[in-house]
Amino acid sequence: SKFLLIGISNSLDMIDRLLPRLKINGLNPNTLSFMPYTAEQIKSIIITKLKLLNVKDPNSTNIPIMHPAAIQLCAKKSSNNTGDLRKAFDICRNSIEMVEREIRGLNSQGFINKDIDGLIEFDEDSAPKVKINHIAKICASVFDNHQSTRLKNLNLQQKFIICMLIKKESEIINEPITINSLYEYYVKKIEIDRLIGVLKKGEFLEIISALESIGILKVSKANKQYNQIRITSSISQKDLKLIVDGVTVLEKLMGINGQEIN
Repeated sequence: SKFLLIGISNSLDMIDRLLPRLKINGLNPNTLSFMPYTAEQIKSIIITKLKLLNVKDPNSTNIPIMHPAAIQLCAKKSSNNTGDLRKAFDICRNSIEMVEREIRGLNSQGFINKDIDGLIEFDEDSAPKVKINHIAKICASVFDNHQSTRLKNLNLQQKFIICMLIKKESEIINEPITINSLYEYYVKKIEIDRLIGVLKKGEFLEIISALESIGILKVSKANKQYNQIRITSSISQKDLKLIVDGVTVLEKLMGINGQEIN
């Protein structure tokens, strides 16, 4: 008889961290990684969903409700943050609701013709579309405020590790950074400067997974060895300032090589 075990985890290092005995016994589970959606994937899914609204002509290439440029911006913003399709749908819904409020406002002021009930009816062809400015406003409220809160709520070790990644990126511009090389760099830097305590490898991997899950760093497609997965930071200089501001240890760290944070 055969026994098949399937495990699902939000953590990329589940096998290394939680199932070390498998390797000791010569068992190497097959892993299937589901990566965040790309901008093109998000865009394609949104367009497909919107085209379902073409009731009059299901084969029409017309994209109702949202302007193509607005869809593109929504897809890029969502992909650059977390790659979460649910977040992209939230942005679309909130943007559509914003347009509806604008139309109601114009209707109440008599700028738009009313039907006998004082309401307006649109179909997929005549309905006003969500534009870039609507998406931009929603994204600013969703991502900027949320990102600031997330960054401020990071603990010292999480902030230290993201600073380590940014610092290493500035030192080796054309060389990819792996989880393993970042951990070695992290340990070496702490041993030299003795700024904070050193995390064990498993604890370090947990923080990497946590930072990746909230969009602060990006993890490339998984290779056979988790330690060789490439990672990059995905925060701006403005976000970096939020991380280090008021934390003497981090301000000292990021100023070691004379790096200025604007």
